[in-house]
Amino acid sequence: MLTPPGNRSSHQPLGTSAQPPERGWRVGQVLQALVREPTAGGQTRLAIGNRVITLDGIAQLPPGERLRVRVESLAPQLRLQLLPRSSPDGTSRPDALRELLPRQQGVNGLLAGAAMVRSDPARLQALPAGVRDALGELWNRLPDAARVQHPEGLRQALQNSGLLFEQRLAGIAHGLLPTNAVDGDMKGQLARLLNRMFQALTAPPNPLPAGERPPSGTGPGQPVRPVSISLPPPAQGTEMLAELARHTEGALARIQTLQINLLAADGGFPWWAEVPVRDGDETDVLQLGVNRDGDDSEGDQSWTVQLSFDFRDWGAVHCTITLQGGRVGTSWWAEQAATARLIDGHLHLLQERLGELGLTVGGMRCVHGSPPHPGSQPPTEGGGLIDERA
Repeated sequence: MLTPPGNRSSHQPLGTSAQPPERGWRVGQVLQALVREPTAGGQTRLAIGNRVITLDGIAQLPPGERLRVRVESLAPQLRLQLLPRSSPDGTSRPDALRELLPRQQGVNGLLAGAAMVRSDPARLQALPAGVRDALGELWNRLPDAARVQHPEGLRQALQNSGLLFEQRLAGIAHGLLPTNAVDGDMKGQLARLLNRMFQALTAPPNPLPAGERPPSGTGPGQPVRPVSISLPPPAQGTEMLAELARHTEGALARIQTLQINLLAADGGFPWWAEVPVRDGDETDVLQLGVNRDGDDSEGDQSWTVQLSFDFRDWGAVHCTITLQGGRVGTSWWAEQAATARLIDGHLHLLQERLGELGLTVGGMRCVHGSPPHPGSQPPTEGGGLIDERA
């Protein structure tokens, strides 16, 4: 069974290796390790610095995951133990975030690079075949923009966002889910792509230096902004691969950051997910948050759903939906005036469809501008769900 990072014991044996330890390693030393693809016999391989260690007696670990390990013994065998990224009560969460936050970035950087490579046959052919295959699979499995407009398509896209990767692996291991349950999972695909890249490079690429990382815009309630990246020319194949690997590593760290925040959330809320969407040759990223606000005096649960995105043609858009009992209301903000007018002119269709579902619909309006506090609920007045003047 694969255990989420937040639930791993601080004394969990990791495995033993007959390979001699690196010169200078000592008992009690804490090392940073990267999980590589397992051997044909199922043994786990860890990249530690410039060395790859093969371990026996280890639980299943997804390739591409970063670990903290401690040297327990050097002889007669090298023995390693796994250190927790986050304890069950969340006390080590700051340590995990300190490790991940400098490396994280939105998946939009990688997708921009993938689109550039796909549009340039010379760049595409300069990549190793295994990387081309993994990059093509990731691109082809991105949710389609038309499909996420329907409930089942959106539900599947959220399930494949990477947040549930370890949980679904555990379900497969226990026979509760089919073996292909994680085939389209974003975290699994990123880890597979990153491992193919690491195999093609002599060593894992270093994180981008401070100040050179593209802006990710990844705060809850803040839309992931479109980015443009530059890749080295096809003749510099290794440099181009290293640049793509840095963006892949940043996207994987972003998913891990969201997972750690979810583990630390009280009762699983607020819950945030980022869903990349493919629309032809373009890609966009939806950011979706769900929060349970509690019960009212009549015992009805109150929910808030927040949606943020920044499509190239629409600009940044924020939406807050509140649901309490049979009452629902929405508030919209658009940073471009033309987008605000467009949404405002179509809100009557949303109101009609919500009414057809038997819901009592409050006031709806789209405002030109940004929310007063991104990620927070809109103000209410007079007991209503929506302040139409917000």
